[in-house]
Amino acid sequence: MHKKKVIQFFVLLFVFAGLLAMTQFSYFEGIGITGFAIFEDFGNSFNNGTFENTVYNGSSVVLSGSNLSGNYTSQVFDATQLATWNNISLVRKIPKFDYLYVFDNDKDVWRSSDDGTSWVEINNSYFSLDIYGITSTSDGLFVIKKDGQVHKSTDSGVTWSLVNSGDITQEPRGLTSDSSDNLYVVAKSKQIYQSINAGASWTLVNNSYTVTNNANQYGIGEELVKTNLTYQYRNCSLANCGGESFIGPDGTGDSFFTETVRDISLTSQYFQYKVYFSSDSPDVSPYLESVTIDYSLLSSGNATVPTVNIDYPSYSSTYGDNESLTLNFSVISDNLDSCWYTLNNGETNETIVNCENTTFSVAEDGVYNISVYANETVLGLEGSDSLLFYVNIGKPSVHLTSPQHNYYINATEVNFIYIPSSGVALDRCKLWGDFTSNYSLNQTNSNVISGEQSSFILNLSEGTYLWAIYCSDNINSAITGNRTLIVDITPPVVDITEPTGTYSSFDIPLDFDVNDSSPVGPCVYNISASGSGVSIEIIIIDPQCDDEIISVITVATDYDLTLTADDSAGNSGSDQTSFSVSGGGSSGGGSSSSGGSPGLTGPAEISFSELGEINMRRGQSEFIALEVLNSGSRFLNNCKLLAEGIMESWVSNKQVESLSSGQKVEYIFSLNVPVDVEPGKYSSILTVSCNEVSVSTSLNVNVIVGDFDFVVLSSQKEGTKLIVSYSLEELFGKDQDITLSYKLVNANEFVLLEGEEVIFIEAGKKSNLKLSFELPKNAVGELKLIMSASNGRENIVIEQDVILEAGRGLAGFVISEANRRTLSIAAIAIFVLLSLYFVLKFIYKHHERITKHGERGRHFIKIKLKE
Repeated sequence: MHKKKVIQFFVLLFVFAGLLAMTQFSYFEGIGITGFAIFEDFGNSFNNGTFENTVYNGSSVVLSGSNLSGNYTSQVFDATQLATWNNISLVRKIPKFDYLYVFDNDKDVWRSSDDGTSWVEINNSYFSLDIYGITSTSDGLFVIKKDGQVHKSTDSGVTWSLVNSGDITQEPRGLTSDSSDNLYVVAKSKQIYQSINAGASWTLVNNSYTVTNNANQYGIGEELVKTNLTYQYRNCSLANCGGESFIGPDGTGDSFFTETVRDISLTSQYFQYKVYFSSDSPDVSPYLESVTIDYSLLSSGNATVPTVNIDYPSYSSTYGDNESLTLNFSVISDNLDSCWYTLNNGETNETIVNCENTTFSVAEDGVYNISVYANETVLGLEGSDSLLFYVNIGKPSVHLTSPQHNYYINATEVNFIYIPSSGVALDRCKLWGDFTSNYSLNQTNSNVISGEQSSFILNLSEGTYLWAIYCSDNINSAITGNRTLIVDITPPVVDITEPTGTYSSFDIPLDFDVNDSSPVGPCVYNISASGSGVSIEIIIIDPQCDDEIISVITVATDYDLTLTADDSAGNSGSDQTSFSVSGGGSSGGGSSSSGGSPGLTGPAEISFSELGEINMRRGQSEFIALEVLNSGSRFLNNCKLLAEGIMESWVSNKQVESLSSGQKVEYIFSLNVPVDVEPGKYSSILTVSCNEVSVSTSLNVNVIVGDFDFVVLSSQKEGTKLIVSYSLEELFGKDQDITLSYKLVNANEFVLLEGEEVIFIEAGKKSNLKLSFELPKNAVGELKLIMSASNGRENIVIEQDVILEAGRGLAGFVISEANRRTLSIAAIAIFVLLSLYFVLKFIYKHHERITKHGERGRHFIKIKLKE
């Protein structure tokens, strides 16, 4: 016995060591045992890629030598099997410098990169005569000498070349350029010359611009030196990525990504990226510090969440049978595994054989929630669809077809389609709704046939409506629950505030507002170069239609931009704007940056405070402070806080800040956890994006499970009472007393009634319960039911809008149970009277017929038989 235990101990020890080794191996290979992993390029790992006019300098990838452009192509990353490439994140710097240039009477060119504080001699041997003018364009630096010769430098004044020596015959005294890169010279004799082809030729445009005598005119020039770093990527099926092209935002090789964090959402085994570097000067280069690629392993095939859609029963429909109810549904999945359904959040949990349509039964009348689930074989991803329906045994069934619940439509004519059915002859069906000021009867159809589709057609103005269908047969009647319909024929109002004016950068802020009564998205913008023949780019913005930074074609010219937004009803609205890119000079919007001239040089850097992991519960909202420090020496303009990833919709912040070097600011953002999110750990990216630099940090939220869960399932008026169905689930593992409080308030927040009761729930148990209370006589109109459940440590509050009409039901249940009983008794009484009338009428006619043919009583019939 002792020997057996020793063997068991060593076997367990061996298994544990093996698991530990697998974990460590997976860590060093960059693959986690959960299937979620990263690749990271930094340091010497960059040497696994390919350099073209670039080099790894020991800390970053930069342009090499005096090259003004180049690229870096990464190694091909192998996930070892099929994977989903989730996102790519870059740590990079894109510096910009303002250079000042002056020239002296010794024919030397001097340059300052710190706003004129210190100067460096750039060239002292090239020019043979005095320099009388200097300026910069997107083509480079230009100078003009005393003899009229024009020279050009494309390396910030280090080397020069002659571009014209004969067109300017008068002694020049000044040189400048405009926003279109045209050059202008003022001569000693007051002539003005113009060049539209970078100094190659000149035209006299004014022979005497002033009557004032000339003085000796010398000058000072400015050059804005820009750098840029963009990238593309590709996912591949072959180990060498052969046959695949690098792509940008529009899915082709003609566009380039500019954001520091980019969602990829591509599936393959291999992945590769390519980074493009450019600079206006050999003295400054953009640099790439690291690249992180997040991916998720797939065991086989393409793992996608199955799409489930329940066709029958339908939302808010009512059915007269409780046995063998039809369950029709559809599932879209490439790797379907299994299907099952539940009733009322788990009271019934049944497997659906072969994921085929089936039937189900319920015990009694009531309101039911049905959910159909399906999972797939790759990662076990699960999809579902849920809806609410009603069972009223022995009453007519009314199956609602369209419009669907919460349906948006941009037409005023609406067709309300339904299928009534009954075991006896149908009498009529009616359309109820709040199409006027009150919830009331709208139309009646007396020609309905059981099992056949019927409809009501109604012309509506814009607005939100509740509607339901009531049907009766010769014995009973039934009405469906409400569906909501939104009629919206007004296009979204789109207002672009930026871009406008002139910008010196090719990264342009796109700021706009979209206002509409319906949910909006997606937005699409179309940008084209005005009259230049440059091809048009069309880019889809994210479904939330948020502000962003766009990159125009790298040509200094005028641009036209049109932004179009669609709403949920199918309406489209748009706005247009025009702007210019100068390729140098002043900052965006045609005005100087808010930081002024100081702080335009040096590195642009941002530091963050540590957020740590944030613990929150479902449905909870909190304000979170993120401390941001300008740790560089540049002034930072228009800094915004942006969220990317799964929690993007949870974060809300509209702050725009401009930071001096060393300045701190707190970004206060609202973090709202959805009420229906699953407990667990969630991670997203927070980015502070300024005109000069963008830096990201992680946001980690742990959605924790509470001591208990409280959910309101339904509310229904029965007679003079309101019946509220709800569920309580114990999650702490101990018996608990839950204090349940409730109150009903009107639109003016006046409390019509309130109450409280204590509910005991056992450890680990879930109970579906009902709360019943008498409605006061003034409980009419649009009301709000507020319920809270508390165990002394935690409190869950749920608010529900209800509509109570005088003598009618809740939220479209326009016939109360008391009215239904009254109508049923009246219908039975009428049926009995009609039956008695027909019986008496039959007896009377039979009596008359007998009287005409002789005496009443028995008679013998004579039969003659043959012998």
